[in-house]
Amino acid sequence: MPSLAPDETLHEVWHALGEARDGKPLEWQELQAYANMTGKTLTAEEWETVYDMSRAYCSEMQNRSPFAVSPMEKAQADE
Repeated sequence: MPSLAPDETLHEVWHALGEARDGKPLEWQELQAYANMTGKTLTAEEWETVYDMSRAYCSEMQNRSPFAVSPMEKAQADE
């Protein structure tokens, strides 16, 4: 089981990590260092989710097309 406080979410962990580093996704080493320093013991699937969140964030931030659909609009279209 993850050692997240009941009111803490993966988004908060991701935000505490800084979402990205200089426009590049977080590396596994950064996730490991964060886990070691904070004592967070997430499942492998949860760490992978945080990693994927960083990659998706960077991908969207690098999309400079004026016709790009915002992530929020993409989510609404999927519903």
